[in-house]
Amino acid sequence: MFRLIGAACFAVAAAAQAQTVGIVTTPAGSFSNSAGQAMAKVLVEKAKLRTVVQAQGSTGFEEVETGAADFIHKGDDFGAIVRRIKFWVSLSAGTSGTRLEPHVAVISTGTGEAADVLRAAGYFVTNHAPGEVPSGESDAIVIDAPRLEAQNAWSALKNAAVNNPVIVVTAIPVLFAPAVTVAPRAIREDLVSVVDRTLARLRVA
Repeated sequence: MFRLIGAACFAVAAAAQAQTVGIVTTPAGSFSNSAGQAMAKVLVEKAKLRTVVQAQGSTGFEEVETGAADFIHKGDDFGAIVRRIKFWVSLSAGTSGTRLEPHVAVISTGTGEAADVLRAAGYFVTNHAPGEVPSGESDAIVIDAPRLEAQNAWSALKNAAVNNPVIVVTAIPVLFAPAVTVAPRAIREDLVSVVDRTLARLRVA
């Protein structure tokens, strides 16, 4: 049985062949309880896995210490949870591959920080020039380029009607509505969490 505990942290057991997922969260109405319910819905509908959500006062650390769970993922950074859900869904469907990390296509002139920040966080990153439309195999697209090049890249993506979520590093968000934006000065602090939250919302939609 998989065990995924949610609070200020999430803990996940590694029983890869199990057919039941147990999600332990903080009390009903809390953030982690809502997130757990959303993840359970995805696992039931997409992976056809029996999923049980249990609200309790645990933080998850006790389960890790006793060996009931062996992975903790802290804060509002949902990348590991998204990867685990994708793995469970693909495993159930018999389509699992070797790459679990999300694929982020970064559109840049080569001077931005986004690609390095995302690679350091464990993403699979491909680089693309402004005006180039990344393939549909990417999970998200990040534009990190000077304003004119970024606007050209944004226009090319809109003209191509891409379905991937787009995140733009910009100090002028209104130029790129409705894309998700990150301020250039906050890229090292916020980009990973913004990408993870965007992917998490996409997976549970």
